[in-house]
Amino acid sequence: MLEYEKRIKEVKDFLDSKDRVLGYRKLMDCAIDTQDLSIYKEIIELTDWKEKFPLEEEKLIEKATVILNEISQISIEEFPVDKPVVKTTNIIKSYGKNKFSLGPISLEIKKREVYGLVGENGNGKTTLLRILAKELYFDEGQIDFLR
Repeated sequence: MLEYEKRIKEVKDFLDSKDRVLGYRKLMDCAIDTQDLSIYKEIIELTDWKEKFPLEEEKLIEKATVILNEISQISIEEFPVDKPVVKTTNIIKSYGKNKFSLGPISLEIKKREVYGLVGENGNGKTTLLRILAKELYFDEGQIDFLR
């Protein structure tokens, strides 16, 4: 079973057990996974409806189940978890001559893994993140965003 299919089953289980809070949150996650604007629109409409009728829990679960069934019909391509999604090789960022220099840094970031970035103030944590987010250019090295 694919990870996406597991998430859909999880939403169904929450809705079946009348846990509308967690079920709805997970439903929104599944909707985002589809990257389908019509599904986004349905979720927004259901969110608006939920705000207008907060006591209509049964109806909310019914409407959410309809959207979940639509979502389950959409094919989602999952990125392999054993391959990196971002790979950097010897990234260096310098700020002027004889001033702060970050690197060289080489790393691989994989899907579904959690990473920590630790260091003292001024040691380049934010700089590295801004480089990875393509907000800053680096001076040397290579970044590959893999698919």
